[in-house]
Amino acid sequence: MAADGALFLKAHGVPSLVLVPQDAIGSTLGIGKGIPKPKKLWNTEYLRDRYRSYRAPQEAEAQRDEGGRPMATTETKTVNGISIPPAGRWEFDRAHTAFSFVARHMLSKVRGQFPEYDGSVEIAEKPEDSKIVVELNTAAVTTGNEMRDGHLNSGDFFLTERYPTIRFESTGIRIGEGNEFEIDGNLTIKDITKPVTFRAEFLGWGPGMGETTMAAFSAKTTVERADWDLTWNMSVETGGLLVGKKVDLEIDAEILKAE
Repeated sequence: MAADGALFLKAHGVPSLVLVPQDAIGSTLGIGKGIPKPKKLWNTEYLRDRYRSYRAPQEAEAQRDEGGRPMATTETKTVNGISIPPAGRWEFDRAHTAFSFVARHMLSKVRGQFPEYDGSVEIAEKPEDSKIVVELNTAAVTTGNEMRDGHLNSGDFFLTERYPTIRFESTGIRIGEGNEFEIDGNLTIKDITKPVTFRAEFLGWGPGMGETTMAAFSAKTTVERADWDLTWNMSVETGGLLVGKKVDLEIDAEILKAE
């Protein structure tokens, strides 16, 4: 693992430091008995400075107009002392985003995902006015079991032939304490729209791969599936029902600033 990390840092241009043993007056000691070989360390100070000041070139460029004349600078906005991403359109990074659900199945839990989706995040100048829109392809639902996935696509659940998407559209953002916030919105399943509130956590933002700028957040809510006519169930011999009445909906999102 250490070797892999070193190769990654080297590939991304991170300089290294070499520790060389010296005596009390600063003279380099020879390598021999009791004197260790010089040790190469990755310059963590460089890494910290890189991520602290990565926006400096962008800010410097923004400080001058097309004629090269200085312009007024805009300070990075903060909420609850936390730096927030710049306003604009952001797109979901499909390699690092998951829209998932967790449902009780007898004594255990079943976890599923909707890997096919469309959507975006519009971060507003005033964070509370930001907007999130997502449409999930119900036919692509996966739980790791083909028979169960087929059942979810049937009329007992999503009836995907008639209702091919699940849609969530936010109606408001409410800032909480620290990095916490709530996302109010409308969830539509099988043409039934109900209000829901996701409890969310802002995980930060910074430079992504290449020239991209990324941000991340997670969100979770619990819903009663009967509210969307997802009522199928079966009694079990030991008592109780096969499928739980409540379902957890989870979002783990990494978003990229659109050009």
